[in-house]
Amino acid sequence: MLTLEGGRNLPPGTLVRLEALADTTPRGVAPDVPPPPAPIATLLREWPALQDALAALQANAPAQAAQVLTESVARPGPQLAGALMFFIAAARTGDVRGWFGDAASRALEQIRVGALGSLGEDMATMQRASDTSESGWRGFMIPLFDGEQLSQLRFLVHQDGGNEDDDEAEDKDRDTRFMVDLSLSRLGDFRLDGMVHENAVELLIRTKRPLPDDMRSDIFGIFERTLARTGVTGQLAFRSEPVFPPLPVKELTGYDDAPSSDLTI
Repeated sequence: MLTLEGGRNLPPGTLVRLEALADTTPRGVAPDVPPPPAPIATLLREWPALQDALAALQANAPAQAAQVLTESVARPGPQLAGALMFFIAAARTGDVRGWFGDAASRALEQIRVGALGSLGEDMATMQRASDTSESGWRGFMIPLFDGEQLSQLRFLVHQDGGNEDDDEAEDKDRDTRFMVDLSLSRLGDFRLDGMVHENAVELLIRTKRPLPDDMRSDIFGIFERTLARTGVTGQLAFRSEPVFPPLPVKELTGYDDAPSSDLTI
């Protein structure tokens, strides 16, 4: 017997992918040993090793747990962009201790042997996903704390043609596609779908339900002010749809490491 949450209106023939998760420990419960390394398919939705590490710190070193949540993990606010870039840089180099912080790393090593290593193994998986795949897609899975719970922000980038390390002038005019996908406590699933070319940007905001008029107006104002400051031209549109187009996560380097099977209903 299989129950699929939110799948009551799926038409016959819909393809459902079943993926083995890395951890079955209830959220917030710290196991005696760190969870095994998580595949990309899991890290796109959650980071079990981080959840368990924070649970262990909160039970034994609450000050260090609070420090990680305030200084290391990205959270909504004025410092969000900086925190996102800080994590992306750490993931690209595999520097889990530098991101987690020395004090919290030392406390975690004393509380749970191997926990910091588990974080490092997962970050190595994230590092692999951030490398340009054969299809040109790169993916970043970024932990986000909204003040109540952890979630994963999915940031995917694709640049047309050329080599990503090529700094030649003619290589700087390539089209760049990007997607920022996350779930918000009040708005639900939320996605920024954009395209950048030279000095122009096109941005589509996808939501499951239409955004209130005042929120659309506020977002449009932010968009226009940002364009004015940067000298870039652009277009912004909103779209509400019950089902978003699938993210190109299967195109990421290392995604095939996740055991899965397909089921047609």
